[in-house]
Amino acid sequence: MLTQDERAAVVAELAARPGHEKVRALLHRLIVDGLGAESRDIDFERRVPEVHGRVDALLGRTVLEFKSDLRRERGTAEEELTRYLTDRQGATGHDYVGLATDGADFVAYFLKHGAVVEAGRYTYRPAGPAGFAGLAAKRDCRRRIAAARPSYHHAQVRAPQHRRPPCPGRTRRDRRNRPADRATPRRHGVGASSP
Repeated sequence: MLTQDERAAVVAELAARPGHEKVRALLHRLIVDGLGAESRDIDFERRVPEVHGRVDALLGRTVLEFKSDLRRERGTAEEELTRYLTDRQGATGHDYVGLATDGADFVAYFLKHGAVVEAGRYTYRPAGPAGFAGLAAKRDCRRRIAAARPSYHHAQVRAPQHRRPPCPGRTRRDRRNRPADRATPRRHGVGASSP
């Protein structure tokens, strides 16, 4: 495990946007030595022949895309993540999250209707939490990413409530305004007669 001083040194180096290969090496160190992931669980430069490219890194269901300067290369990162997330989700049937970074900026994406949608972003600030470790430590980051994903919203939809069909010849207002003694009990006691 990295000491606090070692972690701070790695994060400071990442914040300088050191370039694609250096970002890759430093993030590997943070993920393995700082967060405790197994090195064998990170798949670097995975070929994706269907989309004619290579995923920079794959960790579980997260596709990592490294850039030299995300401020200039954000469009390229989004195009590549669109292709890679589409391929991974199509091949596995599972939802994936994309993370584009240059070491100082981290932008999380999910796929919706064939296009990437930003789920959250983090920019390193020396006075704040430390880069990737800070992003991973944010408690609500995972919740916000999950809440932004389409599958999360589908799981939250309730089954339709079965109601009695309306009485013929009556309007909704008539049914709502009928006397309480003739009313059928409703949820939350609205319109229900007293015992």
